Amino acid sequence: MSKTAIAVYSIVLSLVIIASITFIFTKKSLPLVNQMVSGTFPEETKPAQKELPRSPITFTVTIKDNRFIPDTVEIRINDSIRWMNEDEALHWPASDPHPTHTNLTSLDALGEMQKGESYTHTFRQAGTFTYHDHASALKEAEFAKGKIVVKP
Repeated sequence: MSKTAIAVYSIVLSLVIIASITFIFTKKSLPLVNQMVSGTFPEETKPAQKELPRSPITFTVTIKDNRFIPDTVEIRINDSIRWMNEDEALHWPASDPHPTHTNLTSLDALGEMQKGESYTHTFRQAGTFTYHDHASALKEAEFAKGKIVVKP
């Protein structure tokens, strides 16, 4: 066989291999491309819905003008809330109901906080927990209220 014949044979063989691979790839991937365009996925190719694990976060709730800011916070299990008193008045975050604090007994600063002081609580269970400013409640003044929503 001449060098020209070998070269032609090699080119034709290469084209046959490339065409075969292209046909196989197109035949297998075309339905998936069509599903992606239409937004329908078979169960095994659906995009992941789960969130990646993350490290616990500490959120800050500011106490100012006899209010909790923000008054509602959504967190996850093992996250923490730090209440920071930026008010001239004394404040005492504690679980509802007043005065027993039985909604979540561990949520209790156990005393009044002066300006610049803080109290941090880590939430170990899911649920919705309401709380109030126990110091203002003791003085029969209108007191701040808040809510923590702890998601799994």
